[in-house]
Amino acid sequence: ASMHSWAASLTTDLKRQNAQALLGLAGGAGLRANEIIDLRLGDIDVIDGRLFVNVPGVNPRRVPVRHPWNRTLLRSVACRTDPNEYVFRAYRFEEYRPRAIQTFLTDHPGRVRATVSRLRATWIVAQIDLGLPLPVLMALAGFSTTGSLDKHLVHARSLDVANYVGLVIGEEVSA
Repeated sequence: ASMHSWAASLTTDLKRQNAQALLGLAGGAGLRANEIIDLRLGDIDVIDGRLFVNVPGVNPRRVPVRHPWNRTLLRSVACRTDPNEYVFRAYRFEEYRPRAIQTFLTDHPGRVRATVSRLRATWIVAQIDLGLPLPVLMALAGFSTTGSLDKHLVHARSLDVANYVGLVIGEEVSA
């Protein structure tokens, strides 16, 4: 709620749309800053009320956006029709393209500091807590090694091993 409040409090439509894009893409799809900065309107699909982000670049993949963030991302791209237009609109520095995002966040602080890495980490931990199989999570997050999950697993909800004994020993699961 505080993140949405921060985005809504910004003074211009462009600033609000950029903030909503960051929230929707990092918080809703777990994208990195370098992926967000390269994303264009044509990389976002709406299919049967579900949002998907087609991530270009080094780790191309298709990521569904978590439902609570759909409206935020849709507000960011509302009334924009050029599929080649960047979702996050800012000057892109060639030496470090995501710098525009860092500058935006520094220039527009909120009560709770929004950062792409924090939003992405929250998205990853939420997926772990929801029981998403780790190979699927790795593919969606663009991870190439299981070690990339280590720093997130320590923040995941603790599970009771007793709830999984039947699965471990191979008992039939009733439908």
